[in-house]
Amino acid sequence: MDHSGKKKKVQRKPVVRSGPLSFCQELLFLNGIRTPRFNPVIAEIVALSGRIEPTRICRALNVTIARHESLRSRYVMRKGVPRVEVLQEAPEANPVVLLDESRADHAEGGVKRAILAQIDSLDPGQGRVVASMLAKTDAESWLWMLAIHHLSSDGWSQHIYGRSFSAALNFGPATPGQKQGGGRDVSSIDYALRQTDWFESDAAEKQLEWWIGILGPLAVQPLPLRARAPDGEGPPVPIRLETRLESAIHAALHRIARQARVPMLAVVFAAFAGVVARRMGCPRVSVLSLVGGRTLPGADRATGAFYNSIVLTADVSSVADEAGLLRAAATSVFEGWRRQEVPLGLVSQACVSRGYADVVSKIPITFNLVRHPLADFRIPGCRMAEVDSDTLLPVAGAAKGIYVRRLQMVAFANPVTVIVCDLAEELRVSLDIDSHRFDPSEAANLLADYAEQLRWFAGHLGEVARPADSTGSGLIYAADGV
Repeated sequence: MDHSGKKKKVQRKPVVRSGPLSFCQELLFLNGIRTPRFNPVIAEIVALSGRIEPTRICRALNVTIARHESLRSRYVMRKGVPRVEVLQEAPEANPVVLLDESRADHAEGGVKRAILAQIDSLDPGQGRVVASMLAKTDAESWLWMLAIHHLSSDGWSQHIYGRSFSAALNFGPATPGQKQGGGRDVSSIDYALRQTDWFESDAAEKQLEWWIGILGPLAVQPLPLRARAPDGEGPPVPIRLETRLESAIHAALHRIARQARVPMLAVVFAAFAGVVARRMGCPRVSVLSLVGGRTLPGADRATGAFYNSIVLTADVSSVADEAGLLRAAATSVFEGWRRQEVPLGLVSQACVSRGYADVVSKIPITFNLVRHPLADFRIPGCRMAEVDSDTLLPVAGAAKGIYVRRLQMVAFANPVTVIVCDLAEELRVSLDIDSHRFDPSEAANLLADYAEQLRWFAGHLGEVARPADSTGSGLIYAADGV
C-alpha cells in the first residue's frame, strides 16, 4: 500500500538464501494451509505523544527490516516441503501507512479500518510480514500500529526487533544482519538447522523421556469455572475480562522475585495456583505456559517463531504457607525452562503411544506472563501509552475494576487463558473465555480473586528462600516474560 491506502502491485525480489522452517513455524505454516482464514499476527496499537517525526519512524522501521532476515522472508511450499526464502529486499519500500485524522470528528472509525486493512494485507507467501500505521489525531498526538506475522516473530523476537528499531532511531543504519554494538544476529534458518540437529541427539531423547515421566501420569486439571449448558446453537463468543494492578503492586511483586531469586513468572503463577487450589480443592495445579523454545547456542540472538509450550505444576499438597507455594511454583518453572526445546506436541504424542491420555486435553488452562510487544520500540522524546481497544484513547494509569472486551473470532486453544502482561509500571491481568460456555460473572469473580491474591502477595510475602532446584544459565532468566 502507499500512504493513501491503495494497494500496489508486489514486485518479486531476488532470493539470497533459503532453508527449513523451525518446528513452530511449520505448525503455523501448515495450519494456514488447512485453515485459510488462519492468519496469526502480533499486532499492537499505542498512543504516542511528544516530539513525533514520522519520517524518522518510517526510516527506522525500514532499517530494522533490512537488518533482520526474518523480516524480509517469504514462506512457501517447494516440492511439498515448507521452506523459508530470504529476500534481498522487502516486497515494499515502505510498510507504513500515514493518516491525518486530526480534523476528523470521529477519527476512531477511519483508524480502525486502516488498522484492519494493514493487518489483512500481510502475506507471508509474498514476504509481506510487516505492516504499520501512523495516524495523527491532534497537533502532538499520534496512534501507532505495528503488526508482524507470527511466522517471522514471537515474544522473544519482538524485543530484538525493538532494540534494532531504537538503535536505528538513535544511531542510524547498520550493516544488514549486523547487531548494533557488534555480533551478528542468528537467522531463523540457522537456528532451525541447529534445532533439527539437536532433535536427533541423545539430549533430546533424555528431555523427551523426562517429560513423559512427568506428564504421562499427571492427573486431569479441573477447571476453575463451571461450564454451563450452551444457550442455543451458535459459534463461540470470545471475551476478555481485564483488570490492572497499580505501580506499587507491580514494584512489590518484582521486589519479591528479586529477593527470592526467582523469575517473575514464578511469583504470578504461585498466586494463581493458590487461588485455583482453594477453589477446586486439588492437590496440584497444572497449566500450559509459553516459553521461548531457545536454549541452544545463539538463542539469545535468534529471530523468528520458535516458541513452545511447557507444563507448569505447583504441588500444593504439602505447602504450609504462601512462601512454600512460591518455592513449589519456582521449582516447576526452573525445571520446565531447562527442558523447553522438545515441542509439547511431540511429548503429547509420545504419551499417547505409551497408553497415557493426551497431555493438552488434561490441562484446560493456559497461563502466560508476557511483556508488551512494543516494550523495546523506544522513541526518544516521545511518551508511549496503551490505548483502549474500543475507543482508541490512551489508558491513564491503572484503571480500577474489571472490564469486559469482545474479542475477534478466535479458535480457542484452551477453555481458560490467563495472561499477565508485565508493563513498565503496572500489571495488566486478563482472562479469556468463551462466554457461550462460561458465565462471565463467575469468570469476573475468578479474576477478582486472583487480583486480590496478587495484592496479598505484594503486601505480606516477605523474603523467601531460593528453591533448591534453581541452577541454570542467565539465558533461562532472559526467557521470563516471553
